[in-house]
Amino acid sequence: MLDKKGNYKVEFENLSDESLEVRYFDDSRDSSYRSWRLPKKVVEELITWWKELKKNKNINFPIKTRTKICKFNMYTEKYIGIREFDTLGRYKLAGWSLPKVVLEELIDWEKKEK
Repeated sequence: MLDKKGNYKVEFENLSDESLEVRYFDDSRDSSYRSWRLPKKVVEELITWWKELKKNKNINFPIKTRTKICKFNMYTEKYIGIREFDTLGRYKLAGWSLPKVVLEELIDWEKKEK
């Protein structure tokens, strides 16, 4: 979990309501962190989207992709914006902006969970 510019730490916790809590520490020695609570279906969609995107070696920003349940935006290589849709295809109220390193750690976490 080492970043080129320093140490970071990412933790994941399965919650009982079919969601995942993601905790991101800028420095592994910090006690403060940023956290997000994402539905598991959004996490699965995000991982699938990221794996497909990484297959394409020529990535041009900005990236705007819409799937059946989410819209993903990347204006720079550091953060991923996520918006979930309701059953009618409208945006839900909340969205997420995750550092890219969290997504890389999510892929490793998924491999361990299976």
